[in-house]
Amino acid sequence: MRRLPVVRIAAACLLSVASSSINRSVNAQSAASPPSTGPQMPSDIDPRSGMRLPLPNREDLDEAGKKAYDRGTTPGSNVA
Repeated sequence: MRRLPVVRIAAACLLSVASSSINRSVNAQSAASPPSTGPQMPSDIDPRSGMRLPLPNREDLDEAGKKAYDRGTTPGSNVA
């Protein structure tokens, strides 16, 4: 069995957490509540991701990372 580099595993985990966070925020916003920004969120929270780590930019990834990013962001797919 081939071992995946730690970076790829970490990127896949980050993508799965980020996509679930995005889905929750989209569902919450569609329930007639405005996006939560401002004084409620701590200053070290990234407004796009809702976490301390920012979402990855596809352009900054290598080819394997871009494939994982595309798999994770395709509606109806999963990263498993």
